[in-house]
Amino acid sequence: MTAGSFRITSETASLRTLCKTHRFVVTKGNNTMNIKKIAAVGISAAAVAAFSVSSFAFDFGNKDLGKGWSANITITGDVFAEEFGDATENGVFTLKYEADASLADTLKDNYWCVKTMLNDTGWPFVDTFKGVELSENKDTYVTPVDATEIKFSIPADDLEAFKTAGMAFMGHGITLISLTYSEDQAPAPAAATAAPTAGDTKAATENPKTGTGLAVSAMVASLGAAIVSRKRK
Repeated sequence: MTAGSFRITSETASLRTLCKTHRFVVTKGNNTMNIKKIAAVGISAAAVAAFSVSSFAFDFGNKDLGKGWSANITITGDVFAEEFGDATENGVFTLKYEADASLADTLKDNYWCVKTMLNDTGWPFVDTFKGVELSENKDTYVTPVDATEIKFSIPADDLEAFKTAGMAFMGHGITLISLTYSEDQAPAPAAATAAPTAGDTKAATENPKTGTGLAVSAMVASLGAAIVSRKRK
């Protein structure tokens, strides 16, 4: 574990990480099987998706970037590779921040943005992030004053560059809180969000009030029942 970084608890980690680091036992009657064996039997795509949550994160320690363009913070290549080594261009990064709303009353400093750069000679700005708005000058990303986060995906080539050299941040009017990564896709349109149906393990086990912990427990119970059913056939 490196300074400035943290991991989400194993309860919300990816299924692959769970299989590697823990031996969860599922018991149903006289049948006992661990998660590794269950994974070998085969888990549906919906079951895997239920475990796909934000599992990598970097804590900026509430770094205030101020308004003078002198403050900065970096994630070294080694740390980026350790924390986001499994990130892909299909996943989503979430940059959490707090905007200084008091700047809205100024004439010169009433703007909020972040500049994400390759931690290499000259700190070149990386302007290829998808899903986030570039500023008017195309040299920063907009961080709306009335929001607390921006979400974006990073092309594969740039991800590899960050894993080698690292990422540097500058900005204006914001305090950086954390950078997290998730393999979850963007929310589906409301029309595509149907009520859970038989066999829809992901929809049936998610509970927005109690969080992912309940989803993991329910998933384990569901998988145990499935194994017993398979053995009886």
